Amino acid sequence: MPEEEDGDEEQGLDLDTAGLKKILKKLKTRTMFFAYAPPAGSEGEPVFTIHPRKKPAALGKAVKKEKKENEEPGNKLSFGTIAMQEDGLVLTCEKEVSGMQKKLAKMFREKRIKIEFKIIGRGGGEV
Repeated sequence: MPEEEDGDEEQGLDLDTAGLKKILKKLKTRTMFFAYAPPAGSEGEPVFTIHPRKKPAALGKAVKKEKKENEEPGNKLSFGTIAMQEDGLVLTCEKEVSGMQKKLAKMFREKRIKIEFKIIGRGGGEV
């Protein structure tokens, strides 16, 4: 009998559309944590993870490990909190990566989820 995976452990890594929609629904009532690493090239897909309890720095380590396992170059990483507001997703970054908003929007469009993004930098200003 196959072992059941704990859905809380690594939410966000390799999420399908249904899983992402489920997380977005939960974001309407609570703030969660995220980590993001851009794709190695212009054609790759970013690594993006969301978790309700795991701290952003720990999620960042998981994202770096995922990139290393996939033998993708690059060490850029962003992490922080994510929340749903009336105008879309708001990502408050402890550490930010340039082009993050555009690449995340593209990733969500490919999963057929239309949502606006607002990236808030460390200083509190919109990126």
